[in-house]
Amino acid sequence: MPYLRLAITSAFLRRSFDYAPPQGMPPEAVAELKAGQRVAAPFGSRQALGILLETAEETDIPPAKLRPAAAVLDDAPLLSPAVTALCRWAADYYHHPPGEVFAAALPADLRAPAPYQPPRPQGWRLSTHGKGLPAGALPRAPRQGEILAALQRRAAIGADDFKAAGFSAAARRQLEADGLIERCALPHPLKEATARAGPALNPAQAEAAAAVRAGIGRFNTYLLDGVTGSGKTEVYLQAVAEVLRRGLQSLILVPEIGLTPQIAARFRERFDADIAVLHSGLAKGPRLKAWERARAGRAHIVIGTRSAIFCSLARPGLLVVDEEHDLSFKQQDGFRYSARDLAIKRGQLENVPVLLGSATPSLESLRNADAGKFRHLRLEQRAGAMQGAMQDVMQGAMPDAKQGALSGVKQGAKQGAMPGAARLPEFEILDVRRQPLRGGLSGALLAAIAGELDAGNQVLLFLNRRGYAPTLQCHACGEVAQCGHCDARMTVHARARELRCHHCERRRPLPPACAACGSRALLAAGVGTEQTDMVLRELYPGRPLHRVDRDSMRRKNAMSELIAEVAQGGPRILLGTQMLTKGHHFPDVTLVGLLDTDAALFSADFRGAERMGQLLTQVGGRAGRAGKPGKVLLQTHYPDHPLLSALLREGYGHYARMLLEERRQRGLPPFSKMLLLRAEAPALQAAEDFLRALREALPPAAR
Repeated sequence: MPYLRLAITSAFLRRSFDYAPPQGMPPEAVAELKAGQRVAAPFGSRQALGILLETAEETDIPPAKLRPAAAVLDDAPLLSPAVTALCRWAADYYHHPPGEVFAAALPADLRAPAPYQPPRPQGWRLSTHGKGLPAGALPRAPRQGEILAALQRRAAIGADDFKAAGFSAAARRQLEADGLIERCALPHPLKEATARAGPALNPAQAEAAAAVRAGIGRFNTYLLDGVTGSGKTEVYLQAVAEVLRRGLQSLILVPEIGLTPQIAARFRERFDADIAVLHSGLAKGPRLKAWERARAGRAHIVIGTRSAIFCSLARPGLLVVDEEHDLSFKQQDGFRYSARDLAIKRGQLENVPVLLGSATPSLESLRNADAGKFRHLRLEQRAGAMQGAMQDVMQGAMPDAKQGALSGVKQGAKQGAMPGAARLPEFEILDVRRQPLRGGLSGALLAAIAGELDAGNQVLLFLNRRGYAPTLQCHACGEVAQCGHCDARMTVHARARELRCHHCERRRPLPPACAACGSRALLAAGVGTEQTDMVLRELYPGRPLHRVDRDSMRRKNAMSELIAEVAQGGPRILLGTQMLTKGHHFPDVTLVGLLDTDAALFSADFRGAERMGQLLTQVGGRAGRAGKPGKVLLQTHYPDHPLLSALLREGYGHYARMLLEERRQRGLPPFSKMLLLRAEAPALQAAEDFLRALREALPPAAR
């Protein structure tokens, strides 16, 4: 008798568990079990959920001591073979308990040891008694007779068809009561996906889209490296259109929940298809339904955040990771993983292409492209740059242009994308040394904001610190308010009159006096979005102002409503953290202000310089994305900083190459491997003791 090797989803041990088959299950039924099926199994004193990894002929446990599993819960695996293999690989690669990895691949409602029946449309069919009635039966009940006649012509009728045909609900209930018809489950109708024609592509877009389309049907990884506004999403859409034409599914990963409404709208505009959205902000019910549609193959396109990488697909054809460099693709607690890296592994397992897109590719991806592991596709101009060049020629901005050059530009414009010049924005450094700041805003920046608003344009201000101030400090003794639960400093939230820890979410009221010395001289040190918001409302009364951070965007659909409002146009100010800058398209934003560039210049992390380059480039890329020219103002106390100078002078591509060479010389990733070990324990001392013992066990060179 083979044994069942299970990953127990509630076990924190880095191992699998062997069980005997459920009592009474014949050997031939055991032999038909497949990896990925859910199994209820006793674990300690309770029933737990296990995922079948394999059936094994041998076990290290004496057979007499093996406990039998309670039941096999599903007739077929709920996880596809590729997702099952991906979870096993991830558990090994990240050294994480396999049960927790598999739990991450299941919707919350399926993590309990209970059977699951996928929902199916309900309908009605003739009962055995009803099948014996002749045609034209029930002449004295004409409404019942209509239903009976319809079911004699068709095997079953769904609820929607009943309603569309105008059949009487009362007549249907009477037929059920008389035992002439009965309820039944119907197969889901499979909708055929169609694509609408998109805009003509410029040459670089066309070349990139053609390369990806040609690669569908086999594994390859493409790095789509395009400046902000270069039309990367249009390349995604062209590739997905080819996938749909072949009857396959696409999975699109985005870094933030706030991006899903915008990109889902773009896909719905282009495709008449079933599009499922998956992220942690959904309620359990809708999330399970979307997951089931993807698993069953009814959803043609799945759009989700990092956890969607574990969503099973019936007919996978393409995996897309938008903004592949973004840190949000890394799960930072519990099961820690990189969704981008798992997407590449999954593409290999499913033999489908993987498309990574970014205006600021990670150094790891650039290194893989240099090594030939990824195919490097470049979009070096904004999508409307050719049209902008043509406008310059027509207006005499290029008087020496020859007729041949003008003809070439016109041809490029015919192939072009978004209307307007769509030129890259102009960057300008604001030296704020010895300058008065109000809410983190210099006089020069305030004047620029006023000018753009008066011109009817929109302004985006970036400050990557939410709350009123990052710290609360005693002016008498220097004590800083610390979180009592973790080592982080607490952030001041003035409107709520409380201190919040942005790491563990602990809260407490603002203290009236210093806990260390009793002084009432407490200072809110530094600037956060809440403080800047107050200053802007005072300076620009009556101007629409939107603060976009985790505190202000908690309400469901808040981000999608904001995007719709901003798209209506008109002067307004957008103030926010990183969630405002990732991939959003604001065509009327002509000025971007970075209030605190210095925060990105200094970091203890060896990746700090890379993150800074990505951040400044991405934020600046929100300006001038349509027909209006854009400007980016960077406030800094270090205008001559070499990293800042190199980035603004040479652009991100050259800047990234400079950082890669520096990493190579220093032997840092991606030219080497680095392992991070974390210890978690109820008591701090236990974790520290473990780490000290671990350090002593390592070779001297690794300490």
